Amino acid sequence: MNITTIYSQINLVPNFDFEQYSSCPTGQDQIHLATGWSKYNPISFTPDYYNACAPSNGFGVPQSLSLYQEDNRGCSAYAGLVTWNNNGNRELIGSQLSQPLVVGQKYFMSFKTVMGGGTIGGNYFESPSNNIGLKFSTVLYSTSNPAPINNFAHLRSMNIITDTANWILITGSFIVDSTYNYVMLGNFL
Repeated sequence: MNITTIYSQINLVPNFDFEQYSSCPTGQDQIHLATGWSKYNPISFTPDYYNACAPSNGFGVPQSLSLYQEDNRGCSAYAGLVTWNNNGNRELIGSQLSQPLVVGQKYFMSFKTVMGGGTIGGNYFESPSNNIGLKFSTVLYSTSNPAPINNFAHLRSMNIITDTANWILITGSFIVDSTYNYVMLGNFL
């Protein structure tokens, strides 16, 4: 008799690839068009949504109004976040998990990131950053109740992301200590 046990884990982040959307992005600050995603920072910040359904002179993929970002992940959409600037400002986004995490259970997590750039006033700039991370929460955050910047993330890149062409895979695992219902992306340090 041969008994085989197979363990698998499902992705608990709905629309993890930002492919599902309510309408095509037409401007900045439209992460809410990616089904299930919201901004978790003050109203003055503008996390952006890029999708192949948008024109290349707007928020299209791979060409947008300010940059060309080859999407070699096999997807046609992504989120654009400012993870740090000279004023210490940053953009955070989040989504509700399809089911709460179970306390004591080990979970594996991953995300991909790439350094973006942009053109403002005819000047091109790039924004290398480290500490880009993923964080879980029991609290639903919003523009009126922003997520805290408290020097903690469940998973983060300690390396400075400087590659503008190749998406970097960030992976890790952790044992859950709370019944988390939400996931957030950004720089929490």
